[in-house]
Amino acid sequence: LDSSGNVGIGTTNPLDALHIASVVSTDYRGNVFLQDTTSMAAGVGGQLTFGGNYTGSGQITEWSAIQGTKSNSSDDYSGQIEFKTRKQGYALQTKMTLDADGNVGIGTSSPSTDSILDVQSTTKGVRFPNMTTTQKNAMGDVAGNMVFDTTLGKMCFNTGSGWETITSS
Repeated sequence: LDSSGNVGIGTTNPLDALHIASVVSTDYRGNVFLQDTTSMAAGVGGQLTFGGNYTGSGQITEWSAIQGTKSNSSDDYSGQIEFKTRKQGYALQTKMTLDADGNVGIGTSSPSTDSILDVQSTTKGVRFPNMTTTQKNAMGDVAGNMVFDTTLGKMCFNTGSGWETITSS
């Protein structure tokens, strides 16, 4: 426990409200930090950070975080959770969001309220499960299931009473 109230487990120099260190060195890979709202930007309700490479000048250059967000700068929490990553040389970026209504956004921090899963990208597609016809037919009939049948080389969807193949006209 340091003079500012930060708690360190496995370290005598905690960098945040709670700092759990798996190794004691200037390399913070494997460390976990729990940041409180007083040190966070407006709109952030707290953050669990997983340490990466440390520059030695107070900056962790690569890390990931799970961040609770607030709908405004007061203590009015929106209930949204964001999963973020940062590579060296890049800003912290939201990669996946779970909003208060249970909608998931990948590539967006504002998933559509009309979609349980909202995937946004200008450089990547969505890959469905790849399986053979035999593997596909071994599954139960669940309406709406989609797979790429590698035997047929085509997308297939299940109607609830069997598989249909998507073909071009």
